[in-house]
Amino acid sequence: MERRGAAFSMLYCDGDLGLLGSPYVSPALASERMLTGPAPMCIVSAGLCPFRDIDEGYGLRAAAQGVEVTLRRFVDSRHSFTVRMLDEWRQSQEFITKAIKRASI
Repeated sequence: MERRGAAFSMLYCDGDLGLLGSPYVSPALASERMLTGPAPMCIVSAGLCPFRDIDEGYGLRAAAQGVEVTLRRFVDSRHSFTVRMLDEWRQSQEFITKAIKRASI
């Protein structure tokens, strides 16, 4: 793991790197059994993000278990674009808002 990534991981797990292997920290690590029965999911991925394939793979695994998954990749966007209001953030916010309304949350 590169230095910057390790620093973020330490912050995210409050210094306990053992937590990085937990599906409660990273849902992409969920077992097939854990993917059975969750609520519908909305997954947004950024085409230029190094985690894109992990995010999308999680959604595809959940869909294979019968979970309703709405997935959209914003091809020209980078990691955390929705929060930092970069790239295609407006389109992503519209997509997320529509998904929440469809789910009646």
